[in-house]
Amino acid sequence: AQSCRAEGFLRQQLKRLENCAKRVECRLTVKPQLNAIVAPCCWWEPPLLIRSMIAARNGGLSGVQAELDKGADVNAKALGGYTPLRFAARFGRKEIAELLIANGADVNAKDKDGRTPLHFAAGKCHKEIAELLIASGADVNAKDFLGRGRTPLHSAAEGGHREIAELLIDSGAEVNPICIVEREGGPNFGFGNFTRVSVTSLDLAVDECHPEIVDLLLAHGGRTAEELSLMPRLSYSNGQLVITGKVRDIKYEVLYSSDLTEWKVLDTVTLSSDEFPPIGVPPKVYVDKTAIEHPMRFYQLRLVE
Repeated sequence: AQSCRAEGFLRQQLKRLENCAKRVECRLTVKPQLNAIVAPCCWWEPPLLIRSMIAARNGGLSGVQAELDKGADVNAKALGGYTPLRFAARFGRKEIAELLIANGADVNAKDKDGRTPLHFAAGKCHKEIAELLIASGADVNAKDFLGRGRTPLHSAAEGGHREIAELLIDSGAEVNPICIVEREGGPNFGFGNFTRVSVTSLDLAVDECHPEIVDLLLAHGGRTAEELSLMPRLSYSNGQLVITGKVRDIKYEVLYSSDLTEWKVLDTVTLSSDEFPPIGVPPKVYVDKTAIEHPMRFYQLRLVE
């Protein structure tokens, strides 16, 4: 890697300076020097991002405002895809987040791993930041890259942040999205002896022993990945509901809604051998005869305990 030098400082030394700047006894002497050195040194990282990083960790809006006044790109990214808003969300600096958003910051900007500012706010339990991001149009169901599919709700559930999880659900977050995690044991995948498994927010809450999160998710229809793997598949086409599944002789309620808020029971169905036709034979269908009365209708299945 190319060394990063400015006024005799290496990049590693700048990191130590930054850490030192956090200490009370060094703040006054080191921080001004750090502000002057970092921006010209790290030429590949936009000055606004550097200012935002320093402000997010140490407080203060003057540096961020100064760069904005110069016309800095509010959505400029560092090598890792980090934006200034990402730092504000990560460290819970609402005043910085408000300033950046007011100047056009993209609340759904993703880093190289596909994480948005809301992922960080949810994972670090910064409720006011999460509320601000959601009110500004943040996608509550944003998924990261690498095939993992982690959403902000996964992060909140894993961290045990009930208020954040409740906020996300009330804002329309899907309760049972699947993400992929690596766990020890099983066949090798890449480095080490790990296996990749599918989990839901409920799985993560159970694994991390967060009973309040478990209760919240269950109250909103939360399921484990294993339960979901046994659920039938529901699709809709030309006024017909197509229901196929893997497990027989289990009852399910067919629920419908016109606004995704209030759900009512349309009927109760039991999958039998008829719903498991040979390959090439289309599955049986369920016709909602009342759907014609509504311009829009949504459906879901619920397991009858």
